[in-house]
Amino acid sequence: MGDDTVPEIDDGHAVVAGANSLINEVAISSAWLDAPVISVMGDVVKLSVVAQINVLMDIDYGTFADAGTSTVMNAVAHTITATTPPPDVEGDAAPPPTGLPSNWAVTRIEGDLISVNQISQYSFVTDNDRAEIVFDSASTYIGMGDNTVINLTDLAELGYGYDLIMIGGSMISVNWIHQMNVMIDNDTMTFSGEGANSFSGGDNLLFNGATINSTGVDSYGDMQGNFASASADLANGGLTIDESVAHDSVFEGSEILRVLYIEGDMISVNWVEQTNVLGDSDQVNLARDEFEASTGATATVTTGSNSAINLATINEYGTDSTIAVQGEVYDDALLYQAELVDTDADPLGVDMPALAGEAVVFLADDMMSPDVGPSDAPIIATSTESTASSDVMQSMLA
Repeated sequence: MGDDTVPEIDDGHAVVAGANSLINEVAISSAWLDAPVISVMGDVVKLSVVAQINVLMDIDYGTFADAGTSTVMNAVAHTITATTPPPDVEGDAAPPPTGLPSNWAVTRIEGDLISVNQISQYSFVTDNDRAEIVFDSASTYIGMGDNTVINLTDLAELGYGYDLIMIGGSMISVNWIHQMNVMIDNDTMTFSGEGANSFSGGDNLLFNGATINSTGVDSYGDMQGNFASASADLANGGLTIDESVAHDSVFEGSEILRVLYIEGDMISVNWVEQTNVLGDSDQVNLARDEFEASTGATATVTTGSNSAINLATINEYGTDSTIAVQGEVYDDALLYQAELVDTDADPLGVDMPALAGEAVVFLADDMMSPDVGPSDAPIIATSTESTASSDVMQSMLA
């Protein structure tokens, strides 16, 4: 049997041509390869990059009661947490073991060791509505928007832990997040008779949120002679290390030394690219003709209230590492943020919270043109239906 339940509709008349949601979300949890001691014969490059861009065009035409304040926001969090516990202030903890390893095992990898997590999420949505609406009932809900598009990715990458990692080439680690929201919400509202009690053409949200969490602090130093000699022997075909490395003081307390030798480069990349593009330019005409006065019903029109959201989180789990480097070291974090809003909008109609490092774009005078109004003509009420015959020849032959 079918469901004969009548849906509940709030009192009054509601027209929703906006309220679209585009959401991209990524979470990467990586515990790939790490060691307390790392030797690198080449260079070390460690880079975290976040680029966030929001573009909003929200120009409303016609008669409206509430343009609504739109929110445009970019937010970034970058944390690095050490794994070494703080010293015991009371001194009751047992002293760490001081013996040197008596055995060691070497795992050898020919060529480069590469780990790449690349995620690209794109949402392209167009919801341009054109409607002429006549209310003739007690309660009405008309939904022409309220679309939801979601891209969701959750990755977990687990690897191995060693006591010593020896790299014959370079060590490269990159975390890259690029987020962009583009929204065009130019609405037109016309009416005959009584206008809407509430018209909301703004109240949009563009939000980019990026988080990079790293567990384990890296400290850099010059290459030691024993590590350089052992790396050269392994590069020439050697299969193990000698006591000059295994009995180094940094390995005190280890019984068995686990060693990984990589002949080439060790490369780790987490790459996230998220893009939302929404076009929601609506044209709505209300034909009420004193309807509210006779029925007491209210009418609300929502053509805005859209949201475009990008969320990205990269969690890297490791240990505090001492890295001996033969070449150069480049360790940096780069941030780019831009919030671009159409210059014809009411400056009080867009909320842009102050953020460190955000970019402000200025337009030259010759790049600004006068307001020429909407490209689409406003909707006009449909003319009264004619009762005359549409067959012209019929009247001539009669």
